[in-house]
Amino acid sequence: MNYGTTNQYINYSVNSQEIQVDNDNNRSLVRVWVDVWRTNTGYTTYGSGTVSVSCNGNVQSASIISSQKITSTAIRLGTWDFWVGHNDDGSKTVWIAGIIQHSQFSSNWNGYNHALTNIPRQAKITSCSDFNDEQNPSFSFSNPGNFNMECWLEPNPNGTHLAIRTVTGTSGTFTWNLTEDERKQLRQACSGKSCTIRIGLYSKNKSWASYVDKKFSMTNAEPTIENVIYYDSDTSIASITKDDQLIVQGKSSFAVDIPKATAKKEATIAKYTVEFLNIKRDESTASKIVFGTLDANTDFELKVTATDSRGYTVSTTKTVKVLEYALPTISGTAKRLNNYEDLTTLHAYGSISSINEQNTMAISYQYRMQGGEYSNWIDIDNDTDIETEFDKEYSYEIKFRLIDRFSAVTYVTLLAMGVPFAFFDVEKLSLGVNKFPEHDGAFETDSFYYLGKQLLDFIVPVGTQIYNSQKEFDPNTLYLGTEWTRIKGYVLAGINEDDADTDEHTSFNQEAGTIIGSKYLQEHKHHMAGHAFNWGRTYSNNVYAGVNAVSGDTPNNNLSTSQGNFMYTENSGNGDSQNIQPTQLTYIWERVK
Repeated sequence: MNYGTTNQYINYSVNSQEIQVDNDNNRSLVRVWVDVWRTNTGYTTYGSGTVSVSCNGNVQSASIISSQKITSTAIRLGTWDFWVGHNDDGSKTVWIAGIIQHSQFSSNWNGYNHALTNIPRQAKITSCSDFNDEQNPSFSFSNPGNFNMECWLEPNPNGTHLAIRTVTGTSGTFTWNLTEDERKQLRQACSGKSCTIRIGLYSKNKSWASYVDKKFSMTNAEPTIENVIYYDSDTSIASITKDDQLIVQGKSSFAVDIPKATAKKEATIAKYTVEFLNIKRDESTASKIVFGTLDANTDFELKVTATDSRGYTVSTTKTVKVLEYALPTISGTAKRLNNYEDLTTLHAYGSISSINEQNTMAISYQYRMQGGEYSNWIDIDNDTDIETEFDKEYSYEIKFRLIDRFSAVTYVTLLAMGVPFAFFDVEKLSLGVNKFPEHDGAFETDSFYYLGKQLLDFIVPVGTQIYNSQKEFDPNTLYLGTEWTRIKGYVLAGINEDDADTDEHTSFNQEAGTIIGSKYLQEHKHHMAGHAFNWGRTYSNNVYAGVNAVSGDTPNNNLSTSQGNFMYTENSGNGDSQNIQPTQLTYIWERVK
């Protein structure tokens, strides 16, 4: 670099050069020199003095003598060499400066920074990829100092160094060839599905370290599991179904053998989870679980899941076969003959679940008088009438029982003491309903009796009308002591007290027995609006029609029809019912006494 002095015609330069790099000792040899010259020609300056330089703070000097004449051609006042130590990372920048103190002129300290060569001090990892437990990891490196190197794998940084290897060369790629023991160590150190592994590189007798953290993943590490087994642990139920793989609703004791699972790659099985229907249960070991009875009426899925220490899972499933079962049902009846006799009919109705046609039923009954002790059980068939006798003087409690191969149910009904539905006295003058009549000439129920009339008067009192299609039917002979008369040739109609018609032939507001209406058409007239007529006679369909009516002006003669529209009457309808509505004939009798 060029600088000025106190003499405007004299300049000088301070110069430097890195002439040697000592990698091993992390230093450089720097040469510094100073030149001086005049900026104009034809003049010479000489005298004595001192020239000094500074390199990295070290100062060296040289004397200037009078024989060193300063002209327009530069002369060198001095040259010096300095060993400069670099920083620990191999970098270094030094300050280079120079000063002249001459008898004819002088300068100040002037200088500049000189950046030296960056000396490589350590090997470095330049690239690396994630890897899994079945791969061999690798990395690329740079080792410009050609130092000795050592690499390692460090699961969970700041842990133990594993798989230590020696690496050589100034650059390249290194790949581990891991042994099974080393893979095992890495897997043991990695507790999850993945973890961080530090890949490190020492250089120069472990003076420096370079490292990167990469993802280490487990692969093909899911555990395996055997098939799940279930069964009915109640041998008494299994003996009925003849298959412990059939679970009877509400009866079987459902049991599960948790299958053994095997963890992989240094993991362990953490838990087993059993799931079915709305049940979920965790177990720490493969064991037998008895869940007991289940309220399930259809097949369902049983699932067992094993979870290892890393969180990997494996499941096995099986369809559980279910036989629907409901409690049997039983009902029954007990009916006395005529609601009165000792002879009684028992009838039981039972139903059961099939259970693959392995279920059976047995029906029996027992009885007791009200408040008494029950009899022994008596077997009967299902849906079959059984006749037996119970004293009509007493009421009984009848208990029916149905036993299938799983349960028993009962049903109780009451048999009342014998009471007739209806009981006539000997002379048929009294009637008791559900009882014996206690009064003469009475109609009696449990809460009512009526005296003073024959029973027939309650059933068909005077005024009753009876329809019967048999000609031989005659209530006078059927109901002795009564008098009946035939109603002949009339249709019966209801009296209407609100009918405002006062005509005795048509009004419905009259006494019972009054005869109104007629089957013959009454006399009537037809009317036609006024027209001009051409008087004459004609026949239509061989029936005399009266006159021919012609509208319009009166014609000139009684034969012309050209002066108007010819009109005439005709017969209509083809029935023969005269004036009678559609009617079905029968015999009608009315009691008059």
